[in-house]
Amino acid sequence: MAKNGKPTTGQLKPITKIMVEGFKAIRKRTILDIRPITVLCGANSSGKSSFLQPLLLMKQTLEHPYDPGPLLASGENVKFNHIREMLCRDGKPKAKSFSVGIANGDRPIEEVTYAEGPDNSIKIESSVMYFGDMLHEISFEKVPIISVFISSFNDFTKHVIGDTNQYDPCIIRNKCFLEYHMIKKNRSPFEIIGDVWIKRDNIDIINFVHLPGFRGNPERTYPSSAYSGNRFPGRFETYVPSILADPANETLRRQINAGMATLGLTTAVTAKRLNSNQIEVQVNRRLESSKSNPDMVSIADVGFGVSQTLPVVAALAVAVENQFVYIEQPEIHLHPNAQRAMATLIVEAANRGVRVVIETHSSILLRALQTLIAKGEMPHEEVILHWFQRNAKTGLTSVESVTPDECGRTGDWPVDFDDVILQGDADYLDAVEARRVKS
Repeated sequence: MAKNGKPTTGQLKPITKIMVEGFKAIRKRTILDIRPITVLCGANSSGKSSFLQPLLLMKQTLEHPYDPGPLLASGENVKFNHIREMLCRDGKPKAKSFSVGIANGDRPIEEVTYAEGPDNSIKIESSVMYFGDMLHEISFEKVPIISVFISSFNDFTKHVIGDTNQYDPCIIRNKCFLEYHMIKKNRSPFEIIGDVWIKRDNIDIINFVHLPGFRGNPERTYPSSAYSGNRFPGRFETYVPSILADPANETLRRQINAGMATLGLTTAVTAKRLNSNQIEVQVNRRLESSKSNPDMVSIADVGFGVSQTLPVVAALAVAVENQFVYIEQPEIHLHPNAQRAMATLIVEAANRGVRVVIETHSSILLRALQTLIAKGEMPHEEVILHWFQRNAKTGLTSVESVTPDECGRTGDWPVDFDDVILQGDADYLDAVEARRVKS
């Protein structure tokens, strides 16, 4: 932990693009720009969650304590039984593989392609990685790699090991990635430890913070969860009680409490360790910030919105610069006033450098973000909105994207938010008028 109880990190590179192809309803190669605030909108089952699921698969694979194979299909972040459930089934021919890639900062997209292997397993078909100033595709079927890659790799290794003639190239699978290694001649690939090797930079995925749409039931006690720095394996909400109970996090606790007060939910949230394994979380029932006479009760005894929103507020507070925070439905169980206020917390985190991706159905939250842009509290070019639509015939997903202007305006985007609100008002007025006519 750093000063003021803030987790520290190395120099994280911002995730600037995400690419998905052949996964579930996303058949065509689709690239989404990622900004400090990225909004995913669309009707239910339009493909919003599907787009982030490949990264969640990689996250839970990298975090697993032992090697689960190329992908851990069923884990804490996302669950599948078979790779065929991941592959796009619509269209002809059916997809035989899917690809996922990310771009870190100004670098090109690096991607991995997964396919069905023998005995219903998952295999890595190929891996495109950035080395030197070029992208290179590697796979077990393509050995040796193109001569340009061999040459550039040898140029690099000369500075580290000297005579590269003593080494042979070798491709090794490291969990969900393929990596290019140099091993000493006449040695088995199983003896590569200690030899020179190059792998893709996957720290951004490891530092991925994920908050699902349902963030657990409120409990009387929570298990203690250890964490290191800004890494939170699995789902983030499991760490919130431990973050609140940590004596070193006083500044962070104040920030979380200020966020909950901004939403109008409570002025104080505390946590205390009952023993080495159990933590109790308490909430002030009174909305005034009275330190002398708070009415603290178990989080299980207050509205469901508190337990669902506290992890969101904590994640936005604890995240560091360039950290990727993915929040599904931050507005869930929130009153409209609190949905509006949630936009303020998201903007505050983005202005600190956090990369916030939200998946939302809330027109209120969206309008509040537009308002903050118009007020000049968030640069419009640092916000992007992606609208997901599913073709009624094919079931395939398409995405339209827009950057708001300096007044927060998005033109005709999103397609139906304003239309639904206006239609609802019109239907109500028509019903009232019809009743008056009858009477």
